[in-house]
Amino acid sequence: MAKKKYDEPFVMLPRSLLESFAWRAASGGARLVIYRVMLEHLAHAGTRNGDLEVRKVDFIAYGVDNAGVAPAQREACALGILILTKRGRAGNAEHRASHRWALAFIKDKHGAMYSTGWKRFESLEEAKRIAKKARAEKDSTAVKMGKQRAHRRRKVIAFPQAEKMPKIMTG
Repeated sequence: MAKKKYDEPFVMLPRSLLESFAWRAASGGARLVIYRVMLEHLAHAGTRNGDLEVRKVDFIAYGVDNAGVAPAQREACALGILILTKRGRAGNAEHRASHRWALAFIKDKHGAMYSTGWKRFESLEEAKRIAKKARAEKDSTAVKMGKQRAHRRRKVIAFPQAEKMPKIMTG
């Protein structure tokens, strides 16, 4: 019997993922991040899981709020649905690199999933607690570097204050 030909690529979501506490605890932003990485997976014909390059602007264009991209990424990773395989870095021109992602529930050609980390939760409350904690935690190094960059860019314009201005004698 010949293989079926499909009109367009697709991603299979296993029942174990859809019924998992991790999937049910994922916020809307985290799901948008997962869906955007799935689109990147489809753009490469399902052959580059683990090396899916998605930039922040791609997430924003897909509908994730600018301030919500990093928290949603942390949440999806903490729930075990998305895996950060290589951390990117900011920079200019040739020094810039975006994160590399893997979808944990995608099977390879041998039938094994990349990871089953989403199955580790024993209750919905536990998954929600982990997701909330992950959204709140920030990378302290990244925050520190961001504050340093902001401080360097800040230009202080000093305006003279009234008490320091010389009095003009009027006659």
